[in-house]
Amino acid sequence: MGLLSFAKEGMRMYKRHRRFRGFKPFPGDAEQICTGILHDLWNGRYLETDLGNYPQFYARDFGMSLPALLQLGMRKQARTTLNYALAHYKKAGKATTHLSPRGKPINFPAVYSPDSTAYLLRSVRLIGDAKMLQQHKPFLQKIANDYARKALDKQGRVRQHKHFGGMRDHAVRNAACYDTVMAAVVQQECSLLGMQYPFAEIDYKQLLIDEYWTGSYFKDDVNNATLTADANIYPFWLGIINDKQRLQKAVKSIQAKGLDKPFPIKYVATSKEQGRNIWQNFFVKDWEADSVWPMSGLPYIDIVAQVDKKKARFHHQQHERLIEQHHTFIEVFDRNGKPYSSKFFTAGEGMIWCAQWLAQKEKLK
Repeated sequence: MGLLSFAKEGMRMYKRHRRFRGFKPFPGDAEQICTGILHDLWNGRYLETDLGNYPQFYARDFGMSLPALLQLGMRKQARTTLNYALAHYKKAGKATTHLSPRGKPINFPAVYSPDSTAYLLRSVRLIGDAKMLQQHKPFLQKIANDYARKALDKQGRVRQHKHFGGMRDHAVRNAACYDTVMAAVVQQECSLLGMQYPFAEIDYKQLLIDEYWTGSYFKDDVNNATLTADANIYPFWLGIINDKQRLQKAVKSIQAKGLDKPFPIKYVATSKEQGRNIWQNFFVKDWEADSVWPMSGLPYIDIVAQVDKKKARFHHQQHERLIEQHHTFIEVFDRNGKPYSSKFFTAGEGMIWCAQWLAQKEKLK
């Protein structure tokens, strides 16, 4: 991401922060509020990521929400959105974290983001459109090859001592567990899409267990035994690890650390455990530390439902109360459960993730 592009994106969000007069309220109960949000996110060309800071396409956010969008009967909008994104990415010859509102591919932070490729491949497979796959397959193979070259070493493992974008994009980590999960996803999706993957023989599931499993949870990266939420949600949520005993232990570890309080989920228990961050973190203190992120909280509820459906319903109802309290779906909260705000930034609103909450409601009945 060039300095000029970063400055423009940052200034756009800062201007919203300066003129902020409160979140746009949607009427009705939580289900009606989320339905209204999804209606407004569709601009006729693509589904925007939110109604505040991010009126654009994000590969990660869209990819995570796609199964729910399909479940909710929004296949046409989702397919059009994915075609829109692939066309712009293809023109630029690369996959990035997001497209600007004008369709320019941008990485934030200004480093390679492996999960963008992982979620794009997964999205194409989930849409299940043979014509789309045929049209974009050469480009998809290119970004898969780029992924292997940029994110992996010669043995097919995540490169060490190299900062990548990802779920906790402010955190500077060393071969993060989350990035190894993404390697497993790229490998899996290449196989399912009939594409080549240079390290098809690697057992990433076993690698995750051998290199990251502590006996009760997955550690953050190869050198850091800190318990983080993303390291213990996504191996299970994305179906890479299908071991119920390990899932139970990971959930119990998350609960013991209090990462699900005041509601799901905080990435680390305290700001002291967040580790080293990029310089932009100055503008959003504790952004990916003990702030509360529904983005990963909803997948957490999904995995909890596999071992304790009563607890999953409780957490889902917590989010329901938040939606109805604020009359929208807020991006991030501070450690006390208040909408996040710093001197430079106000949390987003009307997030596309609300699709996951709606779909989850049906699954938890």
